[in-house]
Amino acid sequence: MQRAFGVMPSSSSSTYISGKRILLVDDVFTTGSTVNAAASVLKSSGAEWVCAAVLTVQPSGSLK
Repeated sequence: MQRAFGVMPSSSSSTYISGKRILLVDDVFTTGSTVNAAASVLKSSGAEWVCAAVLTVQPSGSLK
């Protein structure tokens, strides 16, 4: 999932995110790669804190 997420470039985008506390909401957590990728982009864009809330966790044994 490389480069699937990004911050829209504009003169105010980094100012808008910088220092903010951001909550990501995802419908299903399987491997965590989606949340991790999105959080990494937000942190590298200046977010102070990024946390995730998910609605469903896919049990690891059901991936067989």
